[in-house]
Amino acid sequence: MAAIVYQTNKKTGITYAYESVSYWDKGKKQSRAKRKCIGRVDPETRQIIPTRKKRPPEVGNRAKRGPVPITRAARHFYGATYLFDRIGEETGVTEDLKICFPDSYRQILSIAYYLILEDRNPLSRFPRWAAIHRHPFGNVIASQRSSELFASISEEARQRFFRLQGKRRVDKEYLAYDSTSVSSYSKCLKQVRWGRNKDHDHLPQINLTLLFGQQSRLPFYYRKLAGNISDVKTLRKLLGDMNTLGYKKIKVVLDRGFFSATNINDLYRHHMKFLIAAKLSLKLVQTHLDTVRDTMRSWIHYSQDYQLYAYSLPVTWNYVQDRPYIKDTIKAKRRMYLHLFYSPDRALEDEKAFNNRLANLQAELESGQRHPDHEKQYIKYFEIKTTPIRGTKVIAKEEALAEAKRNYGYFTLVSNEIKDPIKALEIYRNKDLVEKAFENLKERLNMRRMAVSSEQSLDGKLFVQFIALIYLSYITRRMQENNLFKNHTMQEVLDEFDIIECFEVPGQQLQVGEITKRQEGLYTKLGVVPPASLQ
Repeated sequence: MAAIVYQTNKKTGITYAYESVSYWDKGKKQSRAKRKCIGRVDPETRQIIPTRKKRPPEVGNRAKRGPVPITRAARHFYGATYLFDRIGEETGVTEDLKICFPDSYRQILSIAYYLILEDRNPLSRFPRWAAIHRHPFGNVIASQRSSELFASISEEARQRFFRLQGKRRVDKEYLAYDSTSVSSYSKCLKQVRWGRNKDHDHLPQINLTLLFGQQSRLPFYYRKLAGNISDVKTLRKLLGDMNTLGYKKIKVVLDRGFFSATNINDLYRHHMKFLIAAKLSLKLVQTHLDTVRDTMRSWIHYSQDYQLYAYSLPVTWNYVQDRPYIKDTIKAKRRMYLHLFYSPDRALEDEKAFNNRLANLQAELESGQRHPDHEKQYIKYFEIKTTPIRGTKVIAKEEALAEAKRNYGYFTLVSNEIKDPIKALEIYRNKDLVEKAFENLKERLNMRRMAVSSEQSLDGKLFVQFIALIYLSYITRRMQENNLFKNHTMQEVLDEFDIIECFEVPGQQLQVGEITKRQEGLYTKLGVVPPASLQ
């Protein structure tokens, strides 16, 4: 006899109804049940909504090994696809995707290619693009099918891809780590929260963290988290993820938003090499800066390349590790290098900005139009006297102004490995490639607003956008190395390739159309051998 059984999915919160039929298992000599999903339960009416019957798989949906076979004569745009195919081989992205997503890696690559080429265009335009371009999947992916594809990208497969990509370069370079916020209108995503929005949007958000190789200039890991999580709290989870993924020798570059005693102790505990910016107000920094403030600004410490003074000295970090499982605390001394810098240009800019702010504060006081948010600054920097005859007289507190300007132009980095201050500065300044990567994600790859309605679709779409980011980062690096940005934008270079056609004839090899000397030169500068064209 059949019975109806209800079960709730803990991840999605959706309740499903199953038809349960009992039967006697002769082998195990016990009563058992066969279950068949008959629908999901409407949360308001509690009615069972029947599930759709699965359609038989379409021909071509399952990816097979080897190139897509040519089944009909056709002419398509091919030049940009050829470039992306070679980049996928060079970075190992295609091989790693094939291992992790054997049935869908072609669809993932095709959507990634589309996102790169069609700047800021929504996925609803993919069928039009696919009809005139040769791409890995070879067929149109309708909007509904792309949503199903995103939902099918599992966490296990994503983590395996991160492991494979990380092994290609993680031991060879410092990794820049940073985060950004992505706004969303969706009320269905659990991690959308109000937080410190880095784009200054008045919307709830999710946060996205990214690890970037500084030499390869390629991303290899990302993670999304709730929008109300601050930067300083994310590092411990990153360290745990790195252990889970099997990475042992990690070197990270972090901005000062990640600096805390807890994070520094965790980095030491995990035996990780680090370079991190620190606040000048820290006691560790101020104590040593005061002793070398005058001596570091001498010619022997001046860098003409960076036009600043650089000074380094070894210091001691007071390491603390609580071990609650055995109820004790380890305290020890750890070696650290403190790098101090003074930039005359930066000092001038800071002072000009401060003087402008003071002038505005004084004008507010003298006019009587005080701003409630500025009261602490009024008291800190000015003495205010009011008389019946002379009115309000505002006098600056010179000692307070001098103290405020005392550290203008100075900044600091700390590391447990790098001894040379200029080398530390070079590595740290390369961290801005993460900011450029976030800009590519938000602007070019259309991720400034999250337009998905489920967690699974969000996770899958983020992964495909991450794949596209690897290709964009590779192209950006090559263009920078060959000074191509001086006369070209990335879109102009991609458009130059995208006009190259190919001709497909069943039973014959793919034929590539005419290629100009200019196009050949661009391929070469991007590290790709040009395709063989028709003679």
